[in-house]
Amino acid sequence: MLEDKTFYFDVVGMTCTACSSTIVSVLESEKYVKEIKVNLATNRAIVVVSKDTSPQTVIKAIEELGFKAFWIDDANDKTLHYALLGLENSQEADKIQKILRSKKEYIKNCEVNFSTQTATITTCVRNDKVRTDAIIQQIKKDIQSAGKKISPRLIRSITTDDRGQKEHSLYLRKAIINALAGVPLILLSGFIPLPLTFTGQLVGLLIGGATLGVMWQTGKEFYQGAWREFVDRRSSNMNTLIALGTGSAWFYSMLLILAPALFPVAALQYQFLAVNMILGIVNLGKCVRAYAQEQTKNKVQKLAQVYVNLQPQIARRVKGKYTPGLLDKVDLNKHIEQINYLEIQKGDIILVDPNVRFPVEGIILNKVETVVDQETLTGEAKYCNKGQGDEVYSGSLNTKNPVLILATRNGADGQLTSVIKDVDKSTTSKTSISKLVDRLAVVFVPTIIGVAALTALGWFFLGPVPVLPWIIKSTMSVLLCACPCALGLATPISTTISMYKQFNMGILVHDASALEAAANIDTVVFDKTGTLTKPVVNDVFISGGPEWNKTNVMQYVASLEKAFDHPIAKSFVAENSFVDLLPCSEQSKDAQGVSGKVNGKSMLVGSLSHLQSKEIRVRRSFKDQEARNAEKGLTSVYVAIDGKCVAVVGLKHDIRSDAKKTIRDLQKRNIDVFMLTGDKKEPATSVAKVLGIKKIYAEHTSEMKAEFITKLKNKGRCVAMVGDGINDLQAVRAADLGIAVGSWTHASSAAHVAIQRLNIVPMLIIAKETMKNIHQNLYWTGFYNLLSLTAATGLLYPLFGFVLHPVIASVSMGLSSIFVVVNSSRLGDKINYAVDIFEGKLKEPTTFIEKIKHSFSFSGLFSAFEVFFSFNKEIPTPTDPDPEPEPYQEATEPNKGQQVIFSAPRRRAGETFQFNVAPVSPLLHKVNVRRDPQQPPSSVSTPRFS
Repeated sequence: MLEDKTFYFDVVGMTCTACSSTIVSVLESEKYVKEIKVNLATNRAIVVVSKDTSPQTVIKAIEELGFKAFWIDDANDKTLHYALLGLENSQEADKIQKILRSKKEYIKNCEVNFSTQTATITTCVRNDKVRTDAIIQQIKKDIQSAGKKISPRLIRSITTDDRGQKEHSLYLRKAIINALAGVPLILLSGFIPLPLTFTGQLVGLLIGGATLGVMWQTGKEFYQGAWREFVDRRSSNMNTLIALGTGSAWFYSMLLILAPALFPVAALQYQFLAVNMILGIVNLGKCVRAYAQEQTKNKVQKLAQVYVNLQPQIARRVKGKYTPGLLDKVDLNKHIEQINYLEIQKGDIILVDPNVRFPVEGIILNKVETVVDQETLTGEAKYCNKGQGDEVYSGSLNTKNPVLILATRNGADGQLTSVIKDVDKSTTSKTSISKLVDRLAVVFVPTIIGVAALTALGWFFLGPVPVLPWIIKSTMSVLLCACPCALGLATPISTTISMYKQFNMGILVHDASALEAAANIDTVVFDKTGTLTKPVVNDVFISGGPEWNKTNVMQYVASLEKAFDHPIAKSFVAENSFVDLLPCSEQSKDAQGVSGKVNGKSMLVGSLSHLQSKEIRVRRSFKDQEARNAEKGLTSVYVAIDGKCVAVVGLKHDIRSDAKKTIRDLQKRNIDVFMLTGDKKEPATSVAKVLGIKKIYAEHTSEMKAEFITKLKNKGRCVAMVGDGINDLQAVRAADLGIAVGSWTHASSAAHVAIQRLNIVPMLIIAKETMKNIHQNLYWTGFYNLLSLTAATGLLYPLFGFVLHPVIASVSMGLSSIFVVVNSSRLGDKINYAVDIFEGKLKEPTTFIEKIKHSFSFSGLFSAFEVFFSFNKEIPTPTDPDPEPEPYQEATEPNKGQQVIFSAPRRRAGETFQFNVAPVSPLLHKVNVRRDPQQPPSSVSTPRFS
């Protein structure tokens, strides 16, 4: 079976959900397409195709539909990432950077990072017909000129061109052309003669011809798109409405000129000015929408770019596979080879020098203490002490001593690669509301055309004389006032912004549908081990004969458990010296424990029932020890070697520092909390008592957990299951919302959401704000379109003598999309505000006046447009003074020596502050605050950098 490939495309020209739905439906009909996802907010398409399909094939299919498609890895103006094999020191890195920055004729910008041994180069090739192969080869030569030993290798290219900027600039230019063309018509409108004479007809023809030229110049895409949609697919879209509305008005005006005798004098009213103004307003609205979409898209691209920059491209591998004692037998200086990180295989030994990032996940082998910065991936404290047997993550920075690690994954399967893929997939996923909107969009335009036809018939039979002007005016208004664009943008911009905000908080949403579930959660079920607690070896009871003692039993146990990701397995590995681990094979795992062969001996590690199921006899002394462990709140793990029980290990459960607050916050929000664990009742009850959980269900297998979740759902509850995403996989999948806690690993991808810390309540708050924002957009779109259609059709004419003018109808169409864009864009501030209230940084408005002020601060006209241009502006100043800041501590990235100094505005006379930001990931929010020593102490508030 051929392997599938995934291509990423930027699609230009999508204006509404009907456009994206057309692309999806047509490509899905192609045999080579396995899956396709399209995000209208970011104009991004992800297409999974068969192995022998090229991106050009997909591009051709999309462009046949009337859109422009750009393969992200084959754009002309792009960022190139080179792995620099052989880069030995920072001086060489500086030299390469200086040389490349001097090549201004084809390099816009360049950054060389010694810690990741990469060069990030932004080219400045502008012509779509120019290939970049020659540029790529020239850049390689430039790099090699700085050092003959350096071997550059192109590893990834990311589009960084200004297509989005070109798109909104193009619409702006078209709107300006319409405005310039409309000024003479407005000024001369009182002097244009009626087409009752030859001179009047000639003037009318000149104006009509000029208007036709302007229509083609500023609205060509609408007319071509509408024609192509009808001819190729016998369908219609937003372009159809615009083309019919403006086209019918132009033809009507030309008919007045060519055959004025067919119409009464009162009907001789040209619509050329209206056509021009309509196109200008439509283009201006598209300019605003394209700009907002580009801002949203840029935010998403930054997420992936951060992790691309963290991934070291070069690894230093020790030749040969790991065996006990290998490091004592070889001279590392003679057995080190440089390879690309993608060539790393599980089991390789990798040398990581100080100030270099780890290229893959692994376990530290050598007896050394170092300090690792891994906050971005794991959510732990920024700098963590690591030693022999500790686990490290790809992209984490080794800041102190050289370490040797045993790779626990292949280089291509690392966490960073997984996160990048997850970000791309999550931002193109859809909520159930989005899918419903897609179905509505298919019938939206035909419905409007039908309403326009009925409107024309109604005016023909019931309208005042002369009826023709009224028919033209009302049908144009109907066609132009209703817009599916607003309907299509109602959800994707909001969900994208929400995912971006959560990502910055260490929350990775795998699918947009999780936001809907999270907004309705009323029950949260927690697994215990690895979720609320961290198991630690506390006691080892040995009774297996003189040949067994604590040291060699734990050596055997750790050797077996090293291949598994369960928290208990990690606790055994961390307890033992890794370099002394023994060769292991035939490892397997079930719900009760693990088994395998270690150093030629068969082993079982697990519960009492696990051993008994294998017909292994367990003496009374071991069972008595289990009872004593239970009294202490310890979990007992049995160890059997060669069919004989030799030990019982007692595991203590250290409660996570954030677990108690999380449980309390959930209960305050009237959310029912359960503990569901496979552990014995005694240790489970001990932990639950400390955390304040009253509903405890112990000794549940994976299948029983899934059944329990299903029963809760059948009772009408909306259930979230929180676990490690590994041992409780079935329960996580069975829940309405599956949440995996821990570092962003492959195991967590089975859940709907992965969180680094137990920040569940902020996630639920963000989900509620997001769904509230989406509902506002949909309610507004529905109400606005209904009201506009009512006015456009003439239903209000008998009561008020009012019919919506076509120009006003086009304004109405543009405003509906702008409202949705602005309302979605302010979601970032609403999320900041809601989370800050939850964290106690701000007080929730209580009085009527405070609520009105808060409402206007987010919904007022000036604030709305301010948010439109940046949905991440500063949060409001706290009501209460902030606590005194902790003493300043230096936190720059080692071996960089760089600090970015931000001058903070003075909050009181005589006070200044400096914010020293280490040059690390822009996802990190924390900023060290140092008070000017010359100034008196005062309270300060930490700014939000997002």
